[in-house]
Amino acid sequence: MPRHFGLKATSVAGPSAFTGASSATPDRTIGVCIEEPFSAQFSSVKALFPMLGAAILACELAGLPHSTVHLSKLKIHATGGNAKKPDMQAAAKERWGKDLGEDEADAAWAGAYALDSDLFGVETR
Repeated sequence: MPRHFGLKATSVAGPSAFTGASSATPDRTIGVCIEEPFSAQFSSVKALFPMLGAAILACELAGLPHSTVHLSKLKIHATGGNAKKPDMQAAAKERWGKDLGEDEADAAWAGAYALDSDLFGVETR
């Protein structure tokens, strides 16, 4: 079965990093679903949007299709409504049977959203 890679950009008042969740191998990755960055603080915006650009550039260089998804869609997909971080983690544990960190859960749900909604036109069920 082809796999999908979920990617979440995070910035916590300083260092920024990408976290991802996938069991994909490079030859089986079908696409990358990236959580859309947002922030009310300009300092975070300065960190998050360049990271989005870096993620898209990496996808382009690797020849992988990519899409962005708003966090509210991920929350609805994971829990059926507006969810807090612990709710997203609990839904991930229920679906995959693994304890995931906050960012790992969001990234996993980005990948699941893309697969479950056939975002890249690949039948996976």
